[in-house]
Amino acid sequence: MARRLLSMLLLASSALPAQTLVGPTLYFFGDQSTFSAEGSWVPVNPKDHAANQTETELDCEKRTGECIEASADYYLGHPHISVAYFQIIKWDSNGIIATNADAICVSRTVSIGFAAKHISDTREAKVLPDETQKACHALGIPSNESWTFLLKNSKAWAAERDRQHN
Repeated sequence: MARRLLSMLLLASSALPAQTLVGPTLYFFGDQSTFSAEGSWVPVNPKDHAANQTETELDCEKRTGECIEASADYYLGHPHISVAYFQIIKWDSNGIIATNADAICVSRTVSIGFAAKHISDTREAKVLPDETQKACHALGIPSNESWTFLLKNSKAWAAERDRQHN
């Protein structure tokens, strides 16, 4: 009886369509004219921590020569949204480099590598008058720092979410 039941189960399962186990979709897409990614920025230095949990979308369009970064976070009990615009200085088959110098204290350079699906952000202090530099320092804005982008649904992104919730 058990043998007959096992045979029937095997026969029934062979009639079902094969299912392929697919991992979670990483939010990273780029071609010759557009690029889009979703995830979170975290400091490269493991001793540093992002002040708040964020969600960021980065979209680039070669035709306009611009990337737009939209971030949402929860700060002091309230939602906060920020938008930054970057000028593309290089776009080739390997990736994109874009800069933003709009902030008073720092300039940012975002590098996107297509092959490794890696995005980084380097923030460097601007040459400023002494009074402005003192104000930037008083606000706690670091002079130089590097951030990496954790792609939504990647293992690193999930680990960071778990770390922030514990």
